[in-house]
Amino acid sequence: MPDLAGWLRIRREEKSISLIDEHSRKVSNCVAEFVNLVELVMSEGSPEEISVVVHRIGEMEHEADLMRRSIFTMLSEGKLDPSEREDLVHLTKRLDSVANNANAAARRISILDPNYVRLLGEHLTKMVYDARRCVEKLMETIDALKDGRDVSSLVDEVDRVEFEVDQDHLALRRVLQDWKHSDIPPFTAITLSNMIDFVEGIADSAEDTAEFIRLVSIKRPQKRR
Repeated sequence: MPDLAGWLRIRREEKSISLIDEHSRKVSNCVAEFVNLVELVMSEGSPEEISVVVHRIGEMEHEADLMRRSIFTMLSEGKLDPSEREDLVHLTKRLDSVANNANAAARRISILDPNYVRLLGEHLTKMVYDARRCVEKLMETIDALKDGRDVSSLVDEVDRVEFEVDQDHLALRRVLQDWKHSDIPPFTAITLSNMIDFVEGIADSAEDTAEFIRLVSIKRPQKRR
């Protein structure tokens, strides 16, 4: 029985694999666009500009969701070993959660007064950049899986960057904790808290996906023994 990496290589030209690759790039682009949104807010972009980017992120997440459904349909119709089909389904679902978190964070920003977002300053910017690095390393891990290369070191890098995001998250929590209640409306504080949780969710989902890829890369060879 071929391992998943081998299956991906053999069927590289099939539409299902092409769609899986397109889906992963759409997820990555969704996160990159979220970074653009935060940079726009921090540079005091206009409400109209911010609204356009938030809308674009929502569209990208929706497109990724449609791709996920198409992938599931194709996999159900293809002649795949059940375990390989299950692996691809789980990989796609985990990837989709990365885009879901980026979109959720963007929606929170869309209802916040930008001035409050800017008060988080470099702490938020660093967290967002680190979350993007986590996703970029995940994309490298997916490429390595498709090429049949060892993924362990790349997954370790995803884990390392995700830990940095955890530290960024803690630093932002301290910033919020230090604010006086009179400085920020309660609902705004809750929304800011939710927003940084979703940014952390981008990295958490990327790590979860990478660890699943590590599992897939290990269990197939072991199964053939």
